[in-house]
Amino acid sequence: MLKYFMKKLLFIDGNSLVNRAFYAFGGGGAHLSHNGNPTNATYGFLNMLFKGIDEIKPTHIAVAFDVKRKTFRNELYSEYKAHRKATPEELIVQLKDLKSLLPIMNIKILEKEGFEADDILGTMSKCGHDTILLTADKDAFQLVSDTCHLYLTKTGVTNLDIWTKDRVLDEYKLAPEQFIDLKALMGDTSDNIPGAKGIGEKTALSLIQEFSSVENLYDNLDKVKESTRIKLEASRENVFVSKTLATIDTNMDIKCDIDDCAINFPLGVNVYHAFAERGFKSLLNRKNLWQDGVQSMIGVQTELAKSVIKIKPTIIKTSDELEDFVKEIINKKQIALHSDSNGYYIATDSVTEYQIPFRQTLLDDCMDMEEVVEFLKPLIVSNTEKLVFDSKSSFVKNVAVDAKIARHLLTSQTNIKSLDEIFSWYKVTSNLKIAPLFEIGFLSRLEKNSLLGLYTDVELPLVNILCQMEQSGAKIDTEALQSVGKEFEDEIADLSEKIYDVAGERFNINSPKILSDVLFKKLGLETATKTKTGYSTNEEVLNKLAGKHPIVSLVLRYRKISKLLSTYVNGYKHLVDSHGFVHTTFHNTGTVTGRLSSSEPNLQNIPQRTKEATKIRSLFISRFENGTLLCADYSQIELRILAHLSGDDSMISAFKSGRDIHTETACKIFGISAKDVTADNRRVSKAVNFGIVYGISAFGLSQSLGITSKEASHFIERYFAEFPKIKKFLDDCMTIAITKGYAETMMKRRRYLPELASKNHNVVGFATRAAMNMPMQGSAADIMKLAMVRIAERMKKEKIKSLMIAQIHDELVFDIIEKEVEEMKKIIKEEMENVIELRVPLQVDVTEKKTL
Repeated sequence: MLKYFMKKLLFIDGNSLVNRAFYAFGGGGAHLSHNGNPTNATYGFLNMLFKGIDEIKPTHIAVAFDVKRKTFRNELYSEYKAHRKATPEELIVQLKDLKSLLPIMNIKILEKEGFEADDILGTMSKCGHDTILLTADKDAFQLVSDTCHLYLTKTGVTNLDIWTKDRVLDEYKLAPEQFIDLKALMGDTSDNIPGAKGIGEKTALSLIQEFSSVENLYDNLDKVKESTRIKLEASRENVFVSKTLATIDTNMDIKCDIDDCAINFPLGVNVYHAFAERGFKSLLNRKNLWQDGVQSMIGVQTELAKSVIKIKPTIIKTSDELEDFVKEIINKKQIALHSDSNGYYIATDSVTEYQIPFRQTLLDDCMDMEEVVEFLKPLIVSNTEKLVFDSKSSFVKNVAVDAKIARHLLTSQTNIKSLDEIFSWYKVTSNLKIAPLFEIGFLSRLEKNSLLGLYTDVELPLVNILCQMEQSGAKIDTEALQSVGKEFEDEIADLSEKIYDVAGERFNINSPKILSDVLFKKLGLETATKTKTGYSTNEEVLNKLAGKHPIVSLVLRYRKISKLLSTYVNGYKHLVDSHGFVHTTFHNTGTVTGRLSSSEPNLQNIPQRTKEATKIRSLFISRFENGTLLCADYSQIELRILAHLSGDDSMISAFKSGRDIHTETACKIFGISAKDVTADNRRVSKAVNFGIVYGISAFGLSQSLGITSKEASHFIERYFAEFPKIKKFLDDCMTIAITKGYAETMMKRRRYLPELASKNHNVVGFATRAAMNMPMQGSAADIMKLAMVRIAERMKKEKIKSLMIAQIHDELVFDIIEKEVEEMKKIIKEEMENVIELRVPLQVDVTEKKTL
């Protein structure tokens, strides 16, 4: 199952950061002030806070403070922090001011008498969510874990250094918890922790690296060299006291509901006024604090309007300027990046944007596109997180925000074509091209809607996979393409002559108007389907007339072969490259259900299950010598999802035992035993099974099976009587969609259905069917996408050279090197069948073929 990380918590050591800010901005001397009041500590703290917010993008924030200097540690060791100087009056004033300011910002303050801020942070770090601790105190190293990272201020107030568990292990060769033992040995003069006298950091580090803990060290003192052993023996009591003093309490009794720490932007007009009163002009200019791009705040906008300056982007025209610019920003945490036919646009925050225009004419003093791209390559592939409009067309690495995917998930819209559309949707107005992406807060919106896991675990990693599939392409047998084309052309010519013969004249068969005149006026065929230009000759009309005149079947066949020739054979001829490959374009935001679509060529419409379909599929071959194609198809995945979601016992039992679900259904709706089920019984039950998934009506089923509406209605009634939990589940889907305005998948993908409120009966009918079907079809799409991600990860891990080349409906297609066939069969089946846990098994049929 997917792991959804719902919250990202930022906990701040208030005393640590305030002290750092106070002395970074002049301490008690030439500090910042406003109207005679000191502001250096408050201002510096806020700069560190917003730097942390910019880099971390937290959903929840709390600031911990010491209440009194004396804590439980003083009771254990009276000299603990005893020699520290009194807090300067200028700092005391600002601490009080900061504690009054934070609630206005809706930021939670955490305090508890007898404990230090470190202990509060330590306890909160064990809350079970992704946690970041922001502090200037290295004691917090011991709190780093798989779910808790440390942001340590280095110099100044905005230089933050991130520490993960892996980094701690790599740089210090110690586990985070071993920093307690390290401090127990080396002591700490700032906190007056004694440690072992004569043991410095270097010796202490080597001892803990060798013996793991002070307990194990003292159990093995005979293995330590004599001079060190003497020092350790003399300081035994102090070392163990020091370990207790150095240990941050992670199990405090502190009342704090995580949801009380939620932070929301914009901050609001009250905060704006509070900052203005303190003279924090640079903070007033941080536009992202005052509006989030969706809801403007009238009060704040009124205040800002007094001093709005139209921000101008910085234009970079020369290679020297561009080279210096790339060096300057390549190590930034996050940038926004976009390109179009006019040039590149790069933003480092919501108000700072750079434009690198392309040379449009020989007279321009700009660089050529190729030159710009070459200079930007290091930035494009760097570890810097990127905010982009469409990562699939951007070809950039390390994308954090793909605005197109995010917007698609948030709205289920499929026709998102430009950044301007994104900004207009969120009511962002700016003369900047790309910087507003920083304001919209896509990730927090996704998390709020329970979509962040789908975004980060499925959609974002899928982009690189689709790009690779497009680049790899699918190999076409060009000789077979010519041969099949000639065969279809010959048959079309033969069919044309036969049509002319039975019609008694030569005419343009491709003209609906002329064909209508021939069929209904000259030959006298009867039809009631009339259009503005005459009687219809569409496929539905002609199928009803089949058998009434020999020309009808000939015209239907003519149309079928003509379409195969034009769409596939001639279509592929125009698209195949000089090496014999076609490179489709996959669309990851092209459907409301989440299914992939493709174009040029459209791989989703390759025909199946007919003799002619086999000829089209046979055009696709392996690119490898003695290679093969593997086709992996999910068997009845939507019905299996229906069984899982509905909890229907009969359907679950059938899938678990491996019984044929269509035979099982036939037994129930016809009231017969399995041995008595005929091919026709099974055909009917199959149509009912899949029809139910798509919310089919009695009329629709009757048209599909060629039976009366009364018979179709009887089958549906029998089905729901035999599978009552399925009826309840589908009814619940409708209720939920009406209540919420959308239907959703197992992975929380939404399909919004405003059509449910329509007064048009047909529109409501469509929306009703969509509400019933989305949980199955959309979940199947999500599962397929996740399976693609898992398989790609496995192939990379096991250094597989074979390629994933296509996704068609419920099928994945791979081009396989001869020696990797068996290994790939194993990987594909394992990953596709185990990608998600259902109440019924997922079944995948993997077929080895020389052609598709």
